[in-house]
Amino acid sequence: MKKSLYILIGIIIIFVTNEGFNISAHPGRTDSSGGHYNRGTGEYHYHNGGSSSSSSSSNSTSSSSTISNKPTSISIKSSKTIIYINDITYLTYSLYPSYSYDTITWTSSNINIATVSSDGKLIAHKPGKVTITVKASNGVKDEIVLNILSPLKKDKITIAIGEAYNIISTGLNNDISLMTYNDDIAYIDSNNRIVGKSKGKTTVYARINGAYSWDYECEVTVVTYRLKEVKSKLSVEELLQLTPIGRIKGKEITWSSDNNSVASVDDEGIVIANKKGTANIICKIGKTTIIKKITVE
Repeated sequence: MKKSLYILIGIIIIFVTNEGFNISAHPGRTDSSGGHYNRGTGEYHYHNGGSSSSSSSSNSTSSSSTISNKPTSISIKSSKTIIYINDITYLTYSLYPSYSYDTITWTSSNINIATVSSDGKLIAHKPGKVTITVKASNGVKDEIVLNILSPLKKDKITIAIGEAYNIISTGLNNDISLMTYNDDIAYIDSNNRIVGKSKGKTTVYARINGAYSWDYECEVTVVTYRLKEVKSKLSVEELLQLTPIGRIKGKEITWSSDNNSVASVDDEGIVIANKKGTANIICKIGKTTIIKKITVE
């Protein structure tokens, strides 16, 4: 009985010992550093006190990299290149890569035309072209050229009774709405023009279509007659046609000069520059007198 028990215990000891070896043992020859590759799993590890501080294995590699948070490019996010004077526009930008960040500055090439603040707030001051630049501290930048326009050609005009005047800047007629303060003096016709109705002064207001407020205005003076706007400086022997505007049909018109030696005028309003100096060309339409000063250079 005791002999059988001893035999059973011996078998158990042998079984446990073999299982332990099976758990820890695996194929693969140990190298000089005390480690080896397990041919079964492909893993490399150490025995006999070996450490990863040194290894002669050619399969062991290491690398390191530094990720920069600085942008490689910057872009202004705006498809709008036409800005009207007095407009306030907020410009924005995007950085690439999207996770990057940096200190950003905005600058204007002409602060008389438009200014831009540190947060991209742009204010248009007067007509002209201006370049707006956004720049990161590492040097990457982007820029946009803006065309600053005035919806109105002038802020003050004189027109004659019956004259239709196009006050809206070229190309913007469909973008601007007009309104007159006193349509007994001047009104807006179907072509968006100011038409003189009677002598006096009024104000015409303008706004960009879709805008809430009337941000632009023009002072309008309506007279009985006036001369078409032409240059006033001539060279010797140069000719200039003067044309009266207003309800002149059937009216008697006379022309004269107060200094014929400098500039003379014929019955059709054609001025002839004779010599250097100044002269006043006088146009009389009924009881109305219009004077045009001419300088001959």
